[in-house]
Amino acid sequence: MLPYANVRYCKTHFIEFFENRIERFIVKYKMVEPGDRVLIAVSGGKDSVVLLHVMWKLADRLGIKLHGVTIDLGIRNYSSIYVAVSKKNFEKLGVPYTIIDLKDAFGFTIDDVAKRWRRVCAKCGIVKRYVLNKFAVEEGYDAVATGHNLDDMMAVALSSLMRGDVEGLGKIKPVLPAREGLVKKIKPLAFTREKDVKIYACLNKLDVVSARCPYSRGSTLDDFKHAINMLEEKHPSIKYSFARTLYREQGGLARMKEEPLGKCKICGMPSKSLVCGFCRLRQALQASPRDRVFL
Repeated sequence: MLPYANVRYCKTHFIEFFENRIERFIVKYKMVEPGDRVLIAVSGGKDSVVLLHVMWKLADRLGIKLHGVTIDLGIRNYSSIYVAVSKKNFEKLGVPYTIIDLKDAFGFTIDDVAKRWRRVCAKCGIVKRYVLNKFAVEEGYDAVATGHNLDDMMAVALSSLMRGDVEGLGKIKPVLPAREGLVKKIKPLAFTREKDVKIYACLNKLDVVSARCPYSRGSTLDDFKHAINMLEEKHPSIKYSFARTLYREQGGLARMKEEPLGKCKICGMPSKSLVCGFCRLRQALQASPRDRVFL
């Protein structure tokens, strides 16, 4: 039963409905073009695994080629689990993939980050965005697809509203166009509820990581998701109304002139400051506790 649509589906027709909606969303926002090479970021969680399977089903119709990527973040008693699950899904579908070991490639792990800062999720986000973009640029991919669902997007939007982060709110879009040094980012699940993703994964008996990252406990975004879900219980279509308004117009936000980007003096990747957030993080990890740089 889908209360927001006031409709019931059997297993077969729910799967059909789910996949067709994502395909329409991809086409509507012109996320890909025939011939595109699309990098699918997979963490082993339900969202990214479902995204991988749906994009694999749609690849021929969309005329795109897929390549999977998983970042081994070096989180003790966790990373080895999701890397194994990601590999299993790539190999099951025959999708070529790359595993990027953060320690081998950049000399640190998220466990190292956790020893320095409390807000690990924010730092981890910086790391993942940087690594994915760098890999995509160097390998010549046309787009990076991530598994952010409707609940994720609306929670971030509500958080940005509460904090008065106008610039951040303007970036909450299904597609972030390519810019110099930045590959296009697409979010095919941005109009799909988290609950629907769970149902799809369950009905298809997909292998996913059920355990949460040990550093995600107490995330403020969970509070915003909970608030939106409480509203949805009384107003079943409220997430979609919020999303339609945000994605369609965003007031003047969607038309804000983007701030020009320079290049990080250390790594050469796009940055608004002389040193990008990723390189500042690495510098801080390498510094002694007395000379620690706070981000």
